[in-house]
Amino acid sequence: AAPISPEVNFTVTRSGLEGQLLGLVIQHEQPELEKQKSHLLQVEEDLKVQLAGLEKTLLETLATSTGNILENEQLITSLDETKAKG
Repeated sequence: AAPISPEVNFTVTRSGLEGQLLGLVIQHEQPELEKQKSHLLQVEEDLKVQLAGLEKTLLETLATSTGNILENEQLITSLDETKAKG
C-alpha cells in the first residue's frame, strides 16, 4: 500500500506546511475536490499570464503612440480589447 504522505517539505513556512498537509488530506478524503482545486489554480495561472500579456501590449501601444492619444484608433482598439479581456 502506498503511504498517505509520500513526502513533506519542511523548508516551508508554517502556513505553507499547513496548506501542504491540508492538500494531502483533501486528496485522500475528497480527491474530486482536490482535482477541482488544481484546475482552478491552473486557470488562475493562465489568467495571470494573459493579464501580463495584455499589460505588455497596452504599454507597448502607449509607448509607440504618436500625436493625440484620443485620436489614435489603434490605441483605442487596444484599450477596448484589454478592457474586454481583463
